[in-house]
Amino acid sequence: MHRPEGGNRHRAPHRRRADPASAGAGASGTTTKEDGWRCSVHTGSGRIWSRHGKLLTRALADAAEVARELPDCVLDGELLAVTDAGEISFGRLQTRAGRGPKPGADFTVHIAVFDVLAIGDRTDLRPRPYRERRAQLLDLLEGGPPRVRPVPVTTDVGEAMGWVGALGGVEGIL
Repeated sequence: MHRPEGGNRHRAPHRRRADPASAGAGASGTTTKEDGWRCSVHTGSGRIWSRHGKLLTRALADAAEVARELPDCVLDGELLAVTDAGEISFGRLQTRAGRGPKPGADFTVHIAVFDVLAIGDRTDLRPRPYRERRAQLLDLLEGGPPRVRPVPVTTDVGEAMGWVGALGGVEGIL
């Protein structure tokens, strides 16, 4: 697992971009852009950070606890507020800022995962090809909690275009 510089346990894991040459042509495919908050999650400690490095674990204690059910790894993803009716609501996610879970809320926070950055204490996956990281991600999430799921990925542009508007909470495709 990546350890933040200086031993500060409250800093987000650094999200170094993988070398495009290591990914191979067309290896990444197209994925969804969800309507939520970008995050990094360390499942072993149950810590969640914003894309700006702000520690969000307290405000998202329920999502952090669910993430701890997975093997020790660092995930790159998006936090989503999913209502009891199954709809994604950015507005409801905003109500969590600095407050934490409220009893009786009509939504739960889910984590839509794009990538796995590290596994365990020493395996940094960022330099590895995306195809390999994606396979590791799918293995890690297999049989895991339903509130932590991989984002869909396809190399079929037509299929990806169909996701826009058809899947709730999808802002676009990448």
